[in-house]
Amino acid sequence: MNLISIGWRDSFAQQLLSFPDCIAGRVALTHRERYVVWTEDGEIEASPSGRMRQTVGLWPTTGDWVALRPGGSIEAVLERQTVIVRKQPGKAMAEQVLAANLDVLFVVAGLDHDFNPRRIERYLMLAQEGGVRPVLILNKADLLEDPSDLLRQAKELAGGCPVVVMSAQSGWGVKELEDYVSVGETAALAGSSGVGKCWLLMDLPGIRELQLVSGVESVPEVFDDVELAAKRCRFRNCKHENEKGCAVVGTIDPARIAAFHKLKKEAAHAERQVDQIAALKEKKRVKVIHKAMRDRDDWD
Repeated sequence: MNLISIGWRDSFAQQLLSFPDCIAGRVALTHRERYVVWTEDGEIEASPSGRMRQTVGLWPTTGDWVALRPGGSIEAVLERQTVIVRKQPGKAMAEQVLAANLDVLFVVAGLDHDFNPRRIERYLMLAQEGGVRPVLILNKADLLEDPSDLLRQAKELAGGCPVVVMSAQSGWGVKELEDYVSVGETAALAGSSGVGKCWLLMDLPGIRELQLVSGVESVPEVFDDVELAAKRCRFRNCKHENEKGCAVVGTIDPARIAAFHKLKKEAAHAERQVDQIAALKEKKRVKVIHKAMRDRDDWD
């Protein structure tokens, strides 16, 4: 198997030099602590090494490049270039990594009953936050006589990212996807179940709950129309909610404005939570160091 054709880069090769007894492999499938890994010699099954289990660090996920020992023992996860992350379902503030080292995220929405602007906005934010190029796909175009209205809405949601109308069932528009992925790049499909994502690409499972981990800086990129209108607003301290004469309220769809405020608040809350967790971890780390130093002084 040619590693370059599945995304191998010089940056990964440099990292692998730190593991002279290991070969490179890319995680193709994960199942708890068992992994299917692609290597130059083909597909093998692998699991984390004892050393990796004892150290705090990255845990392999689909798309990761890993340092692999003979016999299928994963010694380390190489530093990720991009990552798609969401908050784990529930109240706990923990990250769930969906995929790593992607170049393109195809956000798939069905033109039947699955066209959900709010969900599309969240997927676009995941891509922007993870450093991945988003492409919005409107699938099942064969089910509509005239998809022009939904296409117009999609382009407003997508901002500057490409929008492709296609039908996987008939094959119409599929060829156009090749324009957005180069040789050696990795693409993934994301969307809810039933939108038609099962192609020969990395397929992220249908996601029911899509909460942000942070992403405050990504909000303006996804809502660039709202940000542009806000710059034209004549009120210096305008909240862009219900003020008369506001440039945002007067020009942008109220549902999109509400989504903008909701995601911005959610992202800010998540960011504060992440900062608090990081501070607690640092406090515990310093406490352990101080205890070790006291124990050493007592021993001396």
